[in-house]
Order: sequence, then structure tokens, then C-alpha cells
Amino acid sequence: MSQRSKTSDKAQTPEQEAKSAELVEVEKNELSTRSEQEGFLITPDDMDIPWMNIVQKTSSIEGETGDLVLDKVHRLAGAEEPIQVVPLPPKRAWKEDKPFDEGMGQIVFNEAAAHALAAESEYKVIDAAECPFLIPAPEGNDDAGTFPFPIAGKNYALGKIHVAKEGFRKVYQRLATFEQFNKPLGVHISHKTWEFQTRFTERGKYKYYTPEIVLKGEDVDGDLLEFLKTWGAA
Repeated sequence: MSQRSKTSDKAQTPEQEAKSAELVEVEKNELSTRSEQEGFLITPDDMDIPWMNIVQKTSSIEGETGDLVLDKVHRLAGAEEPIQVVPLPPKRAWKEDKPFDEGMGQIVFNEAAAHALAAESEYKVIDAAECPFLIPAPEGNDDAGTFPFPIAGKNYALGKIHVAKEGFRKVYQRLATFEQFNKPLGVHISHKTWEFQTRFTERGKYKYYTPEIVLKGEDVDGDLLEFLKTWGAA
């Protein structure tokens, strides 16, 4: 038997036993604290965020053409009617450019998958994104079905919209441009309020409404900013 094994088999002195017990207790406390801090770890991808859709002439969603509708049920705004929103971190994507009357094309979320899709698809693969927003309830609106989330003394709706083409440029790229220039100053897209509205667009034989956001420039409430830190948005 090696000298090391003989040494490890020796009984511990009272001082050594006390030290070992102390180390075990410290480790247990560290694990407990770490567990309490981590809790139920949730990311936006884990959440059931309803879609925001723009009602088009060919839509099966009830409403007037150009309406902005949440979860196919809740009307948030009419055609070209601006509403206040707080943007959350968007998710970059690429999609097949299928004609309107052929439905939504396949969507992927990284460049490698986009190259693979472009190699096998009969359609062109174009830039796209998923953009989530918090939408505050208008003054005097107590519709808890549409605005179910109480944050910092106000009720909010939570929704996301898929954007491509004009929508990609007028939503995602505007957010990305703001973030790129303001991030070094410690200011992010969610630090400011924006206006969201649908815009009438005509391209050849197609007439439809597209999403657009415009920076309002007002700072969001400090308590809301604290909440947004849980999204990595502040």
C-alpha cells in the first residue's frame, strides 16, 4: 500500500473533523444561495408570446383591413393608427420569399441554416426578424383580457410580430440602428418609447399594410426599466 493511501486511512483529529464539517457547511450554503438566486430560469424563448398580425384583404382574422390584432382576437389599433410600444430584444431570422397567396415560407434563425435553406428552396431567402413589444393599455382602458400584465403601476399587453421586406427595414433595422449607436452610451431600444403603426403599401398588383415604428424619444418609467432587466433589455 502506498504512503498516500496509509495517510488517507488515518483517523482525523478533532481539529481536522471540525474543519471538514465547516467546509461541508460552507459548500451547502453556497449551493443553497446559488439555487435561490437562480430559481426558475426563464428566457423569452420559453414564454408563450402571442403574435401580432396586420389584417389584410385575404386574412382570415376578423377586423378591418389594416387593423393590428393581438392573438387573432384583440384589436390593438386601426389602420395607420399609432400606438405606444416598448420594444424588447428582437430575434434575427431569414425566410423563404413566397408570394402572399402561397402562405408563409419556412423560417430559420441562423446564417448557416439560411445558407442551407437557400441551397434547397425554390424561393429566394430574404432577411426577416421576430420583434416582441410591450404595449401599455391606453388611458382609461381596463380590458384585462387584452392588457393582462401589471408592471410598475400600469397594465401591458405582450406580443411579437414577424417582419420582412419593408417591415424588416422599418422595424428591425430601425431598432438595430438605434441600438448600435446608443449602446456605447448605455442606452438600449427598451429605454425609450416608440410609436407602432400599420402603413398602406402598394407593390405592383399587391396592396397591403406593413408595420412601421418611429422613435418618440421619451424615457420609459424607472420601475419599468427595472423589470426590463429580466429580459436583458436594460
